[in-house]
Formats: sequence, structure tokens, C-alpha cells
Amino acid sequence: MIFILYALLILSVIGIITYLTLQASYYFIYKFKKEKSFDYPLIKNKRVSIIIPVKSEPIEVIEEAVMHILRQNYPMKFLELIVISDDPEEEALILEKNLRRIISNSEIGFVFINRSFPIGGKAGALNEALKHVNGEYILLLDADAKIDKNYVAEMISFIEFNNYEAAVSDINPKNAYENDLCETQAVSWNFLKKTLFIGRQKAGFSIPFVGTCSAIKTDVLRKIGGWDDQIIIDDLPLTIKLLSKGYKIGYVKNAKSFIEVPKTYKSFKLQQKRWAYGGLKTAIRYFKDLFYARIPIRLKIDMFLYLIQYQITMINLLFVVAAISSIILSTDLLCLPPIFSVIWNISLITYVLCYFDSIREENYSLVRAVINLGRGSAILISLIPTFLIASIKVLLGKNVEWKVTPKGKKAFTYHEIAIIESLIGHLLLICFFYSMLLRLYFASLAFLVFSIPFIYTSLKTIFMKW
Repeated sequence: MIFILYALLILSVIGIITYLTLQASYYFIYKFKKEKSFDYPLIKNKRVSIIIPVKSEPIEVIEEAVMHILRQNYPMKFLELIVISDDPEEEALILEKNLRRIISNSEIGFVFINRSFPIGGKAGALNEALKHVNGEYILLLDADAKIDKNYVAEMISFIEFNNYEAAVSDINPKNAYENDLCETQAVSWNFLKKTLFIGRQKAGFSIPFVGTCSAIKTDVLRKIGGWDDQIIIDDLPLTIKLLSKGYKIGYVKNAKSFIEVPKTYKSFKLQQKRWAYGGLKTAIRYFKDLFYARIPIRLKIDMFLYLIQYQITMINLLFVVAAISSIILSTDLLCLPPIFSVIWNISLITYVLCYFDSIREENYSLVRAVINLGRGSAILISLIPTFLIASIKVLLGKNVEWKVTPKGKKAFTYHEIAIIESLIGHLLLICFFYSMLLRLYFASLAFLVFSIPFIYTSLKTIFMKW
């Protein structure tokens, strides 16, 4: 039993080291490799269909998104706006009336669809909208998205001149400073953007497709069969379908877009649960497609790790299991072989330094950078039980209900005290003191390290900060 647990622990350490090393390598590429020049004239004569799926969204949020579309430095006669609503008929009629009033003086084409039987979640809605698309390109926007004036032209021109089939824009949180939870999400997203998009693209690899603020050629989307409405998320399955057929996905740094990040811990947890569930389900469902995809082996491994990134985080549970086993067996199982400890510490420190450097690049002070680094780690650890539940549901064939992340005025009403996190945190703290009494110092350190994030997160929700 000890041997099995120890073997799992060593394998887990290797898995985490691999993931951290890849992310750090992409950050170094972002930081030090010269970027390819993408200078080209802007194209403004391609027909573009803009799809906005809507469900339980505040009307003022949707109206603001549409107003940004109407301000585009792009001929409106070449644009088509498709709004597809999964709201009750009465609410959908009010929204349609308001939107028709807003676009009444514009040449933009307009299609409004209200699904009587909303099946397949967001992916199902997008597949229905696809039936009505007349444009050569499809631009996907969430209801809360804001885009710069040259956004459409930048996206289409990038794809046309660089022979890509799809592209993701430079997405930025528009409410980054609303509270410290939003700020930490913004900091984390900026780091991921540098590794996930810029670093990969500089390395010559395709990047993952994103479900909002992205563009794709209509004929390509139809060739691969549209979206997979059997998975709760829409973007990751589409990413694998595109890559497996040899299509390229690029990142457009000149196309600026802005979206709202969750404002409460409950909203954020809801979002992360959906992504953890969808990522693992995509990895299982499309493993064969990814394995035979016409892309480098390094990218296959990297994409697979990207799909199961939440499960990789969940591996940290084994440290707690090993610490508990240490108490039961009166043997400190977390005293790892020196070679693994050295490699683990080097990879972890390297990753942390990259993350820290990324924060400092955003003009954060040294103190705020350290605070955000710690806060981000605390949130990630606190979400491990959520990732575990989502993963178990995938393996058992159970579904996770598709819920919209509340936005606008609704966002702060979606709040609750993190009771489970509080219980876990205090239980781990008790284990810390007990293992110290037993002189199991490595195990006690694990209990302490894992207890602090849970207690911190629960206190934030108790005092209504998150």
C-alpha cells in the first residue's frame, strides 16, 4: 500500500513538473523570442456574421455589446448580427424590440432567434445560429463583450493574410479592478495569455480556440460539423476538431476585446466547475482525434495537458492523502528522494518567477504582485474539491448543469459563504497541529500549506468581499 501511494506521488510530481516546465518554456519564448511582424492592410469587404448567444443576460449588457458592434470601422452592409436567445418568449420579445430600435438607423443585417426548446446549451444555440449564417466569416461574441473600432477588420485581415482558418483576439478583463477577486483573475489571465497564446504562436504552434472574441471561416466550421453540443463547453472540442484536421488557429494581438470576469467566488466556482468538467470530457471524447492529429508531438502533449489542467491541479490532493497516511502509519511519507525534491523546487520556483515577472510587467508594485501571487494560489487550491466533483461526474457519466455566469447588475447577487472550504481548512489545520505533535514535519507542512488557502477563501466570503 505504501509503495503504491509513493509511486502515485512520484508520478504526480513528474506530471506537475512537466506541466510547469512547459508553461515556463512558453513564457521564456514570449519574453525573449522576437515576434514575427504582422503588418498588412486592413480588409473591409468580407461578409462577416457576428453571433451573440444569450441566456439570462441583463438587457443593458447586451445593448452595450451591440453598440460597440455598430461603432466598428467596417462597412455595416458587410456585417450581419445574429442574436440567438434561450430566454422565455416574453423576455426574448423585449430584447428583440430593444435591439431593433438600436440598429434601426444602421445598414447591418439582423437576425433574432428565440429557441423554443433550448437543448445542447451554448453549443446547441451556436449550431442553430450557424443555419442562418450568410457571412464568409463568423465572429463569436459573448453578451458582455466590448470590441475596439477596428476589431472586425483586424481579425479578418489577420486570418486572410496569414493563411489561418481561425483566430482568437486579445481578450482583456473589463472589470479587473472591481474587487481583488477580479484583479487576481485579470493577473492570471494576463499570464496565461502570454503563455497560452503569444508564447505558443512565437514557437510556431497553433493555439486553443476560445468561445468568445474569436473568429473562424464559415466553410471550415461547416466542414468539421459545427460545435459538439454533447459537451458542456463549446471551445475545447472545437479546438481539437480544428487541429485534428490540420487547420491553424492564430492569435491577433491588434484586435482588442474586453469581457467581464466573475465578481463573486460562487460565480467563479460555477465557471471553473464547468470548465473542469468540459476539459476532461473533451480529453476523453477526443483523445483519439488528438492522438492522430497532424500536429507536432510536443503540441499534442501540450494540448492534452491543457485539457486536463484542472485535473493536474487536483493531483495536489495526493500530498494531503500522503500526509494523512503519514499520521496513520507514523512514517513521514512526504520526505521525497532528494533528486525529486530538487527538480520539483527548481520547476516550481521557475514557474513562480515567470508568473511574478508577468505581474510586474502589468505595472503592479512589488507588494501588490506578491499579494496577487499568493491570492491566486489560494483560490486555485480552494477550488480543488470543485475540480474533484466535476471530474468524478465525468467518469461516472453524470452531467453538470449548464448555467450562465451572472454579469452586470446580477453578478453581485450571486453570493454565498464558502462553508465547505471553511470546514476543509479547519480540519487540515487540526491535522497540522496533530502531525507536529507526532514530529511528522513534512506532513505537517503539507497540512499547513493546504489549510491556509481554504481558510482564506472562506473568510473572504464570510466578510462579503467575494
